[in-house]
Amino acid sequence: MQRKFNGKIINGSIGVLFVLCSFYSSISFARTGLISVYMQALKNDPVIDSARETWLASRETLPQNLAPLYPSLSATSFVKTNESMSKTQGDPRTRFRFRTRGYGLSLSQKVIDFSQFIKVSRAENSVKSSWMTYLNAEQELMFRVAERYIGVLKAQATLKYAIAQKDAAKKQLDLVSKRKILGIAPALPVTNARSFYENSSLSVTVARNALVAAKELLRETTGRYYDSIADLNKRIPLLKPYPRAKSHWLKEAMINNPSILSSYYDVKVAEKTLGINVSGHLPTLTANASYDYTYQNDLSSTDSRFSESWAKGASLNLSIPIFEGGLVNSQVREAKHNYYKAQDTLYANKRDVWKNVKTTYSSLLTDIQKVILDRAVVKAAEDSYRITQRSFELGKESMINVLSTLQNLYTVKGTQAQDRYSYVLNWLRLKQNVGLISYRDLKKLDSWLKS
Repeated sequence: MQRKFNGKIINGSIGVLFVLCSFYSSISFARTGLISVYMQALKNDPVIDSARETWLASRETLPQNLAPLYPSLSATSFVKTNESMSKTQGDPRTRFRFRTRGYGLSLSQKVIDFSQFIKVSRAENSVKSSWMTYLNAEQELMFRVAERYIGVLKAQATLKYAIAQKDAAKKQLDLVSKRKILGIAPALPVTNARSFYENSSLSVTVARNALVAAKELLRETTGRYYDSIADLNKRIPLLKPYPRAKSHWLKEAMINNPSILSSYYDVKVAEKTLGINVSGHLPTLTANASYDYTYQNDLSSTDSRFSESWAKGASLNLSIPIFEGGLVNSQVREAKHNYYKAQDTLYANKRDVWKNVKTTYSSLLTDIQKVILDRAVVKAAEDSYRITQRSFELGKESMINVLSTLQNLYTVKGTQAQDRYSYVLNWLRLKQNVGLISYRDLKKLDSWLKS
């Protein structure tokens, strides 16, 4: 009875343990989706953090340049004691002690300062430029995470089909080797099969290294490794660019691309810097007002004599630069060259974005056609393998032909996987080049992944 009772306890414990192991294994092997990876990157990516801090720092330049245009008010206060002694021949020494205290107020206001007015405008454009740089970094992070996520999937698919090719090559090598031993096959097919097997083994090694490198790239962005990430569903929607006109996407890119907008505001900053240096030839006008009060007490006097004084003043100071050794002229020439440089950078950026949009637009449409064609090619390869396998079972085909059709099936399936990943990346890349990629696009892509 005791054994039976213990057996029930042991069996029950094993059952509970099995359930718990199944539960925790399901948690351990749960596949991470794109949104989880992106949120992790958003917290840990140093590139986006650097862009954010640069933008926050640049915002402070605006109040710093506005401050000199406001009135400047300062106050001073003092207390001091003076002691002196004098002696005249025949007279005793005379000691004098005075305590003086007072305060002063000074008010200054810039009336005309063209350079400071332009500095405020330059700061505004600098803030806008840094904001666009931050937006560009944010959009680049979205695409970079998706690109590296898909990069891991591509490497996994490459490794998967490389291993399948290797297994098929090994079976073919074993088959032709047996036929050679039996004397029904020449040596050449064995040599070819061994060469193909060795190449397949090398492809597996290369694919494994590529997978490690792809995972390392993803870790660089997110700060952590992922054992398993969700792959694309078997069927994904094929979204063509809408509106279909390529000119629409090119126009949108010129308007919305944050990299172009950042370069545009950089040109404005360079233009304002040129204006600041040119204004070095212009006069400045400053208004000043002051008020001072002084109280002096004679401590050496028995009757506590004292004196008070008040002083008020107001002035307008006009400063006209005449000659500074050619400094202003040199600064103007430097600012002109920097302005032309900023313009060239803007034009180069526009051309680069224009080229990328046109290329990506065409690649996206091509990828859609490839994915559609791959479905038919894979189906044909599956049918060919199925027919060859059935013929082999009926004794009408050789195993070598069966393995050849199997290798071809793996090849076309690998091509299909790569074309699907390429389509997804170009779909996102087009939006990123235009400046329209957003978190909703990542959510949409995440919905295409296996749950």
